[in-house]
Amino acid sequence: MELLPWYQDGHRWDFVQDWFSIAEEGGSRVLPFRLNGVQRRYVELGEEWKKRLVVVKARRVGFSSGMQADYVSAAMLIPGMRVLLIAQKPEDKTLPQHRSRIQRYVYGVPEAIRPRVGLDNTSAMVFEFE
Repeated sequence: MELLPWYQDGHRWDFVQDWFSIAEEGGSRVLPFRLNGVQRRYVELGEEWKKRLVVVKARRVGFSSGMQADYVSAAMLIPGMRVLLIAQKPEDKTLPQHRSRIQRYVYGVPEAIRPRVGLDNTSAMVFEFE
């Protein structure tokens, strides 16, 4: 957990690119998470813009993965941070895909620097900080 203060201090995307992985299109391989052009632009906007950001959702450009990485990393690094993931419909077939992506992000981080996962079910994931 010694690295966490450094990552918390404005280096959250370093944390994402150091530890998160993502399934390649089609799911045949798992690769390290690297920002693509759309995700990089989102990061460059900065925190102040993200409070007012409205995204006309394009499909298949990596925006969902990037936003999930952003908010999951925040929840892992900032005690008390609450994150809500909303799918279009509960019966939406993409919900398991989003859920497994989040689990891959979280459980791909070495246990030594990952906050303890106290609850992990289909509705919630809770991190416990000591």
